Amino acid sequence: MQPVYLSSVYPTPNRPYHGVFVQDLIKRVQALWEEDGQVIFPAPVSDLRNGFKLAGERVITLPNGNKLFQHFPLYLSVSSKFLSSRNAAHVTVNFFAHAVEHVYRRHLLNADAFYGHFLLPGGVTSVRMGRIFNKPSFITLDESSYTGAKKAFLPDELREMVRGVSGVLSVSIPNADFMHNELHVPRENIVVLPNAADTDEFKPYDRAEMRRKYKLPEDEVLVAFVGAYIDRKGPDRVIEALKGLDNVGVLLIGDGAMQLESDQIRWKARIDHDELPQLLSAADMFMLPTLAEGSCNAVTEALACGLPVISSDLPFNHLIVDDDRGILVDPTDIKALHDAAAALANDTPKREQMSRTARRWSEENSLAARAVKMKAFMEAKAEEFYDRR
Repeated sequence: MQPVYLSSVYPTPNRPYHGVFVQDLIKRVQALWEEDGQVIFPAPVSDLRNGFKLAGERVITLPNGNKLFQHFPLYLSVSSKFLSSRNAAHVTVNFFAHAVEHVYRRHLLNADAFYGHFLLPGGVTSVRMGRIFNKPSFITLDESSYTGAKKAFLPDELREMVRGVSGVLSVSIPNADFMHNELHVPRENIVVLPNAADTDEFKPYDRAEMRRKYKLPEDEVLVAFVGAYIDRKGPDRVIEALKGLDNVGVLLIGDGAMQLESDQIRWKARIDHDELPQLLSAADMFMLPTLAEGSCNAVTEALACGLPVISSDLPFNHLIVDDDRGILVDPTDIKALHDAAAALANDTPKREQMSRTARRWSEENSLAARAVKMKAFMEAKAEEFYDRR
């Protein structure tokens, strides 16, 4: 099958880590088919002010020899500073869809299906393209919240925008419930497949060696955090939770405007994506008291590196963190976070057992395994579509 993949988040030659998780997933899925694939990533014109250079097009070769043709047109994303939030969202989605359709027609593409990552604007554009060209359409839901979508569009508008979608691949049960209960997509057209790590890339490295490489203390228990320095992710809550724990340091892997200070900080900076597994491997555990996610890539990547996870006892984590590989608590309860970190810091055998379980679970639920399930679902739903046509 030759899908055309659509996304508003995707790496470009000059921003290679922007949405790399979307690219990794698409590459894994497309490599399972015999045909080549096409990706259309419309970039907003406003990105030109942020150093974005129009990449145009490029071709990458997948491990099986297939080609993935990538197109990077520009489109006008309208700010709510100039129009109401509702009107700005409507205009932006339309410009995005027009950019996709223009590329599709100009290159005389002949997709077997359309795939949109995220509901807006990629997902609804996938459905729109499916209607125009009489092809099956798919949406992958990776959002942490649909508050913005519900503010920008009336319920009936959203329902109409996804009407007739052939299949929805949801990373969480709450996202699947939203599509079924609020947008009336039939439950049999929705599959729940949580995010997964590439276990060939994210794997344990020798801890002592990685500590030497990154000049980290050899004899401390190190807690890793990965994410933006914002309230939703909670790096400040990590610092508060670790106060009073002797011989415990923290790696704050990320960046942002939040001011973070502590004498326990051993690392506070971003790192290239291809180095992230090595820095994670220097840690003994992972903590992410996030308030909202779709299905958190940072958590699955930490598990793949063999780290026990302390994270939020919220629905988006329930499919990926169990008590044999992590501890889930209220992400706003500093004492609960502290107690979880203390329990693991003071119990080396438990950490080591959880580490082995985390890695084993990650191998069983890898990005490669997820891609196989996605392929099977999309093929089945595409076959249903063509049988009805």
